[in-house]
Amino acid sequence: MRVLIIDDEPLIAADIEMTLLDAGYQVAANAQHLSTAMEAIEQNAADFAILDANLGGKSAEPIADGLKQRGIPYVILTGYTREQIGAWAQDSVVIGKPITSEMLLAHLPPAVALN
Repeated sequence: MRVLIIDDEPLIAADIEMTLLDAGYQVAANAQHLSTAMEAIEQNAADFAILDANLGGKSAEPIADGLKQRGIPYVILTGYTREQIGAWAQDSVVIGKPITSEMLLAHLPPAVALN
């Protein structure tokens, strides 16, 4: 399973990447900004995404829309509440930060699901 990581905090993104690789996932791309996230969605085949709700002070709603348009399921990993994120997150799985590796992996499809 190829996972796209979209988080503007480099240390968190690196930790997520290590967790995924250790658990047998492939990382399709790792993006920290709205523009690079849109490029990553367009240029990399991904089966799933982990999306921070806020990238550099801007809502990640356009990224969520892009993922939906391409049929890529995702979870939102954030320090915000569902209400703070807004209506676009209402039907999504929202995982609060901070998070452990075990908590993150519990919300992802199995690594072998689409290999």
